[in-house]
Amino acid sequence: MENTREQLLVEAERTIRNAGVQAVTLGGVTRRIGKTHGGFYGHFLSRDAMVEMAIERMFKESRGKRERDAVEAASPAEGLVAFVVHYVSPEHRDDRAAGCPLALLAGEAPRLSATARELYAREARSVREFISRPLRARGMPVPDSVASAMLAEMVGAICLARAEPNAAESAAILAAARPALRDLSGLRFP
Repeated sequence: MENTREQLLVEAERTIRNAGVQAVTLGGVTRRIGKTHGGFYGHFLSRDAMVEMAIERMFKESRGKRERDAVEAASPAEGLVAFVVHYVSPEHRDDRAAGCPLALLAGEAPRLSATARELYAREARSVREFISRPLRARGMPVPDSVASAMLAEMVGAICLARAEPNAAESAAILAAARPALRDLSGLRFP
C-alpha cells in the first residue's frame, strides 16, 4: 500500500512538472502507474490532497538540495553566490524536471488550494531566509527586503526565460538578471 502511495505521488509530481497542476487527474495518474481509479481513495482523501503532498515533496527535495549545496560552499556568501548563479542559468531554465518549484508553480499558485498556497508561501519564506542569512552576516541593512527583491528577480527571470521562444532573447533575460542581483546583494557573481 505504501508503495502504491509513493508511485501516485511520484506520478503526480512528474505530471505537475511536465504539464502543470491542472493536468493532474485521478484517472490519468492511476492509469499511468497501472492501478485503478477506484483504489485511489485508500491513499488520499482527494485529488487536492495528493497534489498538495506532491508539491510538498517537490519543495522538500529543492530545500534539501539548496542546503546540501550551501554546506559544500566555502562560506555562506559563496553558497549564496553559487545558488544565485545556478538559479539564473540556462541549465536551471531547461531543467523543469528538477528545477525550483517556486518558479515552476508561480503562474499556478493563485489557483492552488489554500493548503498548497500556504506550502508555496512557506517555501518562498524559506528561500528568502536562505538568501537573507549571508546578507545579514555581511552587515547589509534590510537584508530581508533585499532577499525578497532578489527572489522576485530570480523567479521572474526564470519564468520569463522559460516563456521566451527565442533562444537568444531567453539567454539575454537570464544574463540581465545577474547584474541586477549583484547590485541588490553587493556580492560578485562570475
